[in-house]
Amino acid sequence: MAAKARGVRFGRPPKLTPDQIALGERLVTEGTFVRKAAKLLKCHHATLYRALTP
Repeated sequence: MAAKARGVRFGRPPKLTPDQIALGERLVTEGTFVRKAAKLLKCHHATLYRALTP
């Protein structure tokens, strides 16, 4: 694929930036509920769970 060779990224862009994922991880480890942390990051709780699992 010529586009892939040029470095074009396919698919939907990620909802959370690496900084937001780090913040979400810190909030959860400090005791904040995942749903509340997701609300602060303006994303769905499943999106945050998916980002936090290795």
